[in-house]
Amino acid sequence: MQWDREREVVVSRNRFSMTLDRARALPLSLLVAYVLAALLYSVHVPLYEAPDEPGHFDLIAHIVNRRSLPRQSVTAPNYAHHPPLYYGIAALPVAFTSLNDLQSMPQLNPDFVWPGQEGPAVAFHHTAETFPYSGRVLSLHLARLVSILAGLLTVILAMAIGASLFPAHKAVGLLAAALVAFNPQFLFVNSTVNNDSLLIAATTGALWQLMRIIQQPQATKQWVFLGVWAAAAILSKSLGLVVVGVIFACWLFLWARAKFQASYLKHGLALSLTMALLSGWWFVRNQLLYGDPLGWAVYRQAWSANLRTGPFTIAELPSLLRTQFQSFWGVFGWMNLYLPQWYYWAAGGLLALGAMGWIVAAMRGKTRALTGYQKSIYLIFAAHLLLLQAFLIYQNTVHNAALAQGRFLLPASVPIMFIAAVGLLALVPERVSWPAAILAAISLFILATYVLFRVIAPAYHVVPEPKTTLLTVSQRTEVTFDEMFALRGYEWSTEPLGDKTQLTVAFYWQAVRKPDFDYSVFVHVLDAQGQMQAQHDQAPGADDDFPPLAWKAGDIVVDRRVLEAPGDAAAGDLQLRVGVYNWQSGERLKTDSGADHIVLPIE
Repeated sequence: MQWDREREVVVSRNRFSMTLDRARALPLSLLVAYVLAALLYSVHVPLYEAPDEPGHFDLIAHIVNRRSLPRQSVTAPNYAHHPPLYYGIAALPVAFTSLNDLQSMPQLNPDFVWPGQEGPAVAFHHTAETFPYSGRVLSLHLARLVSILAGLLTVILAMAIGASLFPAHKAVGLLAAALVAFNPQFLFVNSTVNNDSLLIAATTGALWQLMRIIQQPQATKQWVFLGVWAAAAILSKSLGLVVVGVIFACWLFLWARAKFQASYLKHGLALSLTMALLSGWWFVRNQLLYGDPLGWAVYRQAWSANLRTGPFTIAELPSLLRTQFQSFWGVFGWMNLYLPQWYYWAAGGLLALGAMGWIVAAMRGKTRALTGYQKSIYLIFAAHLLLLQAFLIYQNTVHNAALAQGRFLLPASVPIMFIAAVGLLALVPERVSWPAAILAAISLFILATYVLFRVIAPAYHVVPEPKTTLLTVSQRTEVTFDEMFALRGYEWSTEPLGDKTQLTVAFYWQAVRKPDFDYSVFVHVLDAQGQMQAQHDQAPGADDDFPPLAWKAGDIVVDRRVLEAPGDAAAGDLQLRVGVYNWQSGERLKTDSGADHIVLPIE
């Protein structure tokens, strides 16, 4: 019996150790997976192909270059109406880079019309944007890294909320955090330059701090901390005022429940003073510069194109809600790159299952088992979501379709996903809640990477090759034509074609400077006696609708040619004669040695 008791103690300790290891390993794995996914999104979403990224980055560059905040301008609209916290934080790493390299940045497409045209690209992209990054490209990727870190903070806070809300059922927190982290729209926003990333984190932090206050309402320092989170939300984006409304509603409720004890006046004063000291200067500055604390009058003039020209009607509401729902889960680019319809149906089905889970739990009496603390938090979550939605609908009565974006609901992403996670896990037996949550998290990660590599990345067909392309070229050359076109290398292959040999050649061209004409390249196949057996002329990049006039200095373009050679010719008997010429005048460009062509061996 003694041995049995000792074995039972050992088994219990082992189980506790395994549970503890799992409690540590799974959240860490989720965080690593989020960072990996966000980095992949950041690398594969081309620069400027996210809403307002050019304007957001220009504001960061202004802070770095001029050491001051920009002002709103009616004649040259900018993003100075946004509060400065995100831009100030992003300016810290950007300040250590060079912002002088304007040539490395994308060139905006002047024909692009928001919210979209046929094809998602808002900019023309070039080799200079690719890894290894330098100049402004490096600066922009560092700013994107700030967004990734803000998203990481949001996921960490989601886990902290789960640990506080369901300490005995940690699978709920894991599933909710995974639903937040691997929502493609969340990844898209938090991997590009966008102040929404910091707003989401600050709002989530304010909700988390509010949960701590519900547990310790008499701790004044907790109200001070809440004021810090609230100020961060306000200084991230004006939409942060929504969570401030929720905070003061909770304060009034707690004060009333405590029968208006004087101590709550002290708490409210601590909260208000903290917010005022940290964020009040922004409203004072707006009042002094523009005549109102929000700078709304100047904004209305500068961005009049975003304002409604007619009244909002109830008939528009279904379209608004549909667009909002889709772009909460994933509408990329500048609101013109949609997910497959099955994804939206699956997302709707997920929320429907979550709602069904709550109904099942209520029928089984499980909702009565919720503690008063848990019920209070869910009421706060619901209030925040409803108030945010009401504010967004109001904004859509003032603005046009520019405000009908689901990303503006992401500050309520954690409340939404916690409500869904509880309902989903209510549909499975408790003993399999951990495996179900883990399986769901893995599936969500896989789905998020699928969206990136099968939906987003293929939509941006970039002709210029990345800088790393030249590292793998088998036949290297260093020949320059008129200090404009450099032939960096070539590759070839052959295969029988009847009584002929099909010769496929890939030339790797790089622009030394921007071409001044759509020059053509001639390719001649020569036999052992130097006689021409085949010829092919065309502008490099023409097959991809990227002729030389579209190139920028540094662009690497692969020019593929298919030619026929004599069927009995051995590889060593063939040569390629290559040159660049003006197809209008016939004039050939000269190499550094003064020749008008080069001869390349096929060995």
